[in-house]
Amino acid sequence: MNKGPLGKILICVISFSVALCAYLNARNDVTCLMIELPRISHELSLIEEKNTILKFEVEKFENPSYLLNLLNTCEYAHLLPREGYEVIAVDAQKAKNEKEKSGVTGFSGKTLLGTGGL
Repeated sequence: MNKGPLGKILICVISFSVALCAYLNARNDVTCLMIELPRISHELSLIEEKNTILKFEVEKFENPSYLLNLLNTCEYAHLLPREGYEVIAVDAQKAKNEKEKSGVTGFSGKTLLGTGGL
């Protein structure tokens, strides 16, 4: 009897079944990931929403008017400087226009804050 063709067919069937099992395992892994995808997407949207809320809170906290209001509370009153304020005019053109309008040749930081006289 000739065992050559029967052996070749048997090897082909075994290799095909191994390849089919490997394909089914890979397909099952992909299906499990596809099942988890909506849950992960929902968690991602919740995290993005929370991130937006936290960004708003940080911007609110870093707002200069909010920080100045914090200085008025008793918890942060110790952070106020004990000496007078010094004001530096950043906008030179605006300061020049105000100087020409008021006719004042010079002014100090206390005058700007309303704590000193002219």
